[in-house]
Amino acid sequence: MLSNKEVNAMKKVIDAQKLDYILLINRFDINAPGFYPHQVCYHVEVYDMEMRLIFSGKSRTAYDFSKKIYFGVLNYYYKNAADDVFGQVKNLLKK
Repeated sequence: MLSNKEVNAMKKVIDAQKLDYILLINRFDINAPGFYPHQVCYHVEVYDMEMRLIFSGKSRTAYDFSKKIYFGVLNYYYKNAADDVFGQVKNLLKK
């Protein structure tokens, strides 16, 4: 939840940049050990120019990996999770 101070600051950015929407990535996580399959997940919120919440969601990606993973592979998973959640937002904004 954004404070009034944060909302006012965001409204200033929206006005100055003439934005229609603002997207906030409010959390990124990888499931803790013991969960299977492991998930790389972005949590996002989309606000309109009045800072009204119009979308809240998260990516839906699952991968089989262990405690050790090459950075390049993990980076690939990050990108796929981002593509998934941004695709959801794109579909929402088309409506």
